[in-house]
Formats: sequence, structure tokens, C-alpha cells
Amino acid sequence: MYCIDSHLRFSFSYVQIKKLPGGCLDTIRRISGVVCSKNVTHRAMMTNIEKPRVLVLRCAVVYQRVEGRMLNLEPVMMQEKEYLKNVVARIAALKPNVVIVHK
Repeated sequence: MYCIDSHLRFSFSYVQIKKLPGGCLDTIRRISGVVCSKNVTHRAMMTNIEKPRVLVLRCAVVYQRVEGRMLNLEPVMMQEKEYLKNVVARIAALKPNVVIVHK
């Protein structure tokens, strides 16, 4: 814990300094909050969101298939489709701007 002022204390474990290529000293700024540096999937997607609604999923959005058993493929595909439809409906009901998913 470091003390800059008698009222201001912080820990360097909460601070990350990232150097990005390009720019000049005039463009340096401090960003308070969380910054994600992932590429957007589609060019039409927003790259800057003010006051976003973020949903963090601790699990992947996949249907868990049973391995090593002989199964008829059609019912399994229908179950997978129904499962994914329900998961997407639950996510959409929360109306997030950003969804972060664990692999």
C-alpha cells in the first residue's frame, strides 16, 4: 500500500500500465475503470460504449454432449438447438451491451 496524500491510498496491484504503439505525449490519459482490448467480431459493432451493461459468464455457452455412447444424431441436435435457444433468450432478457464468456 502506497500513500500519495494523507487521504489517498492505493496499491500498485490494482494499476496496470499498458503501452500502445503510435500516438504522442499529448494523447496520454488515465482511464478509470476496466479496459478490454479485444477486437470486435464485426465492423458494424460498437467499439466505445458509455456506461455499458456487462454480463460475465463463468462458463462456455455450449451443449454438453455425452461422449462414448452411440446416439441417434437427430434428437441430440434438437436438444442442442433448444438448449442454445434457451441460453440466448436468458442472455437477451438481461439486455447486456457486452457479454464476456469464459472459454
